Amino acid sequence: MKKRFKSKTKIRKISPLLIVFFLALVITYIFLKYHIINHHIVFNNAINNMDHYLNLGIKIPFSKDFLVNYTFNIDSDNYRYQPESLGTYINDFGHNDVYNKVDIYLYNTHQTENYSYERVNEYNVSETVLLASYILREKLKDYNLNAYVETTNISNILKEHNWQYRYSYDASRMLINNFLQNNNPDLIIDLHRDSSSYEKTTITFNDEPYARILFVVGKEHDGYEANMLLAQELNELIKNEIPNLSRGISVKEGKGVNGIYNQDLSSKMILLEVGGQYNNIKEVNNTLDVISKVLKLYLDERKEKG
Repeated sequence: MKKRFKSKTKIRKISPLLIVFFLALVITYIFLKYHIINHHIVFNNAINNMDHYLNLGIKIPFSKDFLVNYTFNIDSDNYRYQPESLGTYINDFGHNDVYNKVDIYLYNTHQTENYSYERVNEYNVSETVLLASYILREKLKDYNLNAYVETTNISNILKEHNWQYRYSYDASRMLINNFLQNNNPDLIIDLHRDSSSYEKTTITFNDEPYARILFVVGKEHDGYEANMLLAQELNELIKNEIPNLSRGISVKEGKGVNGIYNQDLSSKMILLEVGGQYNNIKEVNNTLDVISKVLKLYLDERKEKG
């Protein structure tokens, strides 16, 4: 009699790569779902708390588009994440009014230099030197001066050319040259912030805190004297407003520094460091009040001299 044997079911081995791929899909799904929901919550929280900036006395035309595009880097139509969106949107906040004449061209070679988030971090607003440029633009409007803020993303230019961060001045040089092809501003300002200690970058005047100012002049180009003269004149005007608000003029040359800072492109160009990494936006805002007044005084004096 023949023995009957039960057939054994063949078990197929699952490829380890398939398991890894499946887990990656699950993790990605969870991350994206959390990311979108989290940004939605933070966005709504910021919308409901923008009166905080009004309480600080900061005049900024905040809008929904600004908060979404500039602060959270997401598409306002469907909350789709846009990691490369900084500076690429022209909206109610970032909009540059069109005039026949631009008085002051504002740009930031190091757009992502941050100020302290200590007091308002819960609102998730990116308090960078680019934001400071926007604030300055609004203050200059009160003096009937038209300032244009450069919104082109410096990081994108670096990536396109496969440049490291140290080539940021080469990237901003492209933007300046492009702007000067069709415009002739009275002043060109590269706004930065310093990395010194809080004690070194802050003063109190009439019980109000201010972020101190530092002028930087590159000496390694022909004609730097004109840039130096501009810095000296503005420095004196600032000292007349608030003693010790300015830290003076830093002349840069030699190994380890840029030495030019694109100032060879125009005698009307300055590099201005407003505060440092430990200053908050209130202190920066107070200083921008002084800077806007001084820029108005300087340009009026130039017109009188002809």
